[in-house]
Amino acid sequence: MPTDSGDKPQRTRRAHAKSRRGCLQCKKRHHKCDETHPECKSCLRFRVRCSFKDVPSEACTPGSQTETTPDIATSTSDQGSDNTLDLELMANIFLGPLHDLFRGQEEKGHEFIKEHTALLFSKRYLLHQVLAMSGLHLFSQDRSRLDVYLRSSYHQKEALNLAQPHIGSAAEDHSLAMFLFAGYTASCASAEMVFSQNHEDDNPIDITVHAWGLSRGIVIVSTLNWSYIQSSWAWPIIQQQIDVDSAFESRPKDIPAYSMVRALTFGVQPAEDRQICLNAIEHTFRAISLLQQCTDQQLWIKLASSWPIEIDARLDGLVTERHPVALVIMAYYACMLNLVSELWWVGAWPQTLLRHIVDALGDEWTEFLQWPMEILTHTQAHTPVGSHPAQSTPSG
Repeated sequence: MPTDSGDKPQRTRRAHAKSRRGCLQCKKRHHKCDETHPECKSCLRFRVRCSFKDVPSEACTPGSQTETTPDIATSTSDQGSDNTLDLELMANIFLGPLHDLFRGQEEKGHEFIKEHTALLFSKRYLLHQVLAMSGLHLFSQDRSRLDVYLRSSYHQKEALNLAQPHIGSAAEDHSLAMFLFAGYTASCASAEMVFSQNHEDDNPIDITVHAWGLSRGIVIVSTLNWSYIQSSWAWPIIQQQIDVDSAFESRPKDIPAYSMVRALTFGVQPAEDRQICLNAIEHTFRAISLLQQCTDQQLWIKLASSWPIEIDARLDGLVTERHPVALVIMAYYACMLNLVSELWWVGAWPQTLLRHIVDALGDEWTEFLQWPMEILTHTQAHTPVGSHPAQSTPSG
């Protein structure tokens, strides 16, 4: 029986030993460095060059007074005064992600960018979030740009702090800004998955579930402010994104594994969990079917970013509990993402995710994972190692 809150022991914060000989990158991020040589685990996680690699290992041993020379990334102020770097981030948004998003629709894109820019400078949390996303986009193209990654982290923190008072608010003047903010935050969460795939302490399955939760923030904003959003200048663009798949007919039954995976749910109990799994299977195979028919990036963006929003959030709990049927569904979600791996915020993550799902399920479930394993193995064999293609970014 649960006890009253008064009977619960008081939680005390654990003391953490400070890392005094950590690498420059971890010190800049205020992150405890594990001091592993020649490259710490945190830098391995984000695939950035660790300062330990730039000095002999004895330079960082106890008693040594040798210090490395700070680079541009580590000399950036925590309070954010690097105007040149921010200008680069702003230019990248307009010349990269937004430009690609409106390719072939220049007139519509020009109007959107004009209004979007005015909104950025009137809502500082949205400006910080866009700059954070731009930094991750640049980092996805060049993993040596630790400066833009660190700057992105700064802007992300500022954006969340400034947006906090408006989350859950139904104020009309913040409705569109919060809608876009939620979409951009979701894309940043997806990008962070890609950058964390080498971190042995974080399981990609749990990282993905966490990103799903962040993506659903847009539902809260939409529910409160949908009428305002529909009357805004951005509605034609948003509606186009919503309706982008209406011209295509999904044929999930044409996918070889569809019937076999669907049959798995017949043994799921209770009935409520069975229905959650059935709905997720239908949505996943529908998305795979549409992506197999079309190479339109608008469709890619919509299906990849809307999947967590359109499935029941209770599937997250089943995955966290490592329910085998839920993990099989996640394997086909990885297969769906693999079809849009050219999007900068997807990359090689589907392959990393599927490997961990296969390990979690074991050999007895190989039959049900055969199709996604074949699809992703074929893709990996044709993808150059170290390739990080950059395309459009979700518009929310």
